[in-house]
Amino acid sequence: MLDLVVNFRGGNKNIYIGINTGIGKHVILGCWKHFLDKDYEPKIVIGDYTNIGDYTQISAANKVIIGNGVLTGRYVYISDNNHGSSDFAELHIRPNQRNLCIKGPFVIGDNVWIGDKVSILSGVTIGKGSIIGCNAVVTHDIPPYCIVGVVPAKIIKLVKQDN
Repeated sequence: MLDLVVNFRGGNKNIYIGINTGIGKHVILGCWKHFLDKDYEPKIVIGDYTNIGDYTQISAANKVIIGNGVLTGRYVYISDNNHGSSDFAELHIRPNQRNLCIKGPFVIGDNVWIGDKVSILSGVTIGKGSIIGCNAVVTHDIPPYCIVGVVPAKIIKLVKQDN
């Protein structure tokens, strides 16, 4: 018996999953088409030969693009949106009543490896071939071919091509 639960929140018309791609148990793929008084055109695109680990949550109000050959661990959180900003005026509003804050599309390049319990926040691009270490919180763009770790995430090493 197959014990796979994928929750397509917001419907699956806005979600594309490539060929030979594996989705782990209890994954949430959420597209926010409408929140509070605003409409959105969300899209989640997951490339070919990619594996999304168990209990991963991917949330889109704009666009989340995950490249080909990506591997994620378990309990990974990926979102292109936040509940409001950190402006003082908004902090007086319940988080679930704040408008979504979207910094732009979220992109993961090809052949990226993301460890367990990584959180990657709105507006981030991760360059191809990078490795994101377990428990990292990624808040800014990561160039291609980097090894990233700690909280908040920092570049530990830039891998250069041998000549």
